[in-house]
Amino acid sequence: MSELNTPHADLLDMDALQAVQEKWKRGRAHFVALGFNEYTGGHPVLEAYEEALDLGAYLLLALERTDIDHDLTTTLMRDTLNMIQGLQTAAKGIAR
Repeated sequence: MSELNTPHADLLDMDALQAVQEKWKRGRAHFVALGFNEYTGGHPVLEAYEEALDLGAYLLLALERTDIDHDLTTTLMRDTLNMIQGLQTAAKGIAR
């Protein structure tokens, strides 16, 4: 089985913002079909923080691989850590 056999691999060739919008649209359609007509997740910044942590974990795995550009993956990891720090800062403004 190909490692490209993931639910959203078809978005790889799209403009990044369009891919994000399409992914959101698909996710909303899935949850509406389950009966959730409105967003029921946590605060968007905290949800983004959780996803960014996942992104970092995946990039740690990617850094161990030899089939992708190591310098690019290192840059992506650095950018992800910066994003995580930014989200941590943003989360400080959320009412507790």
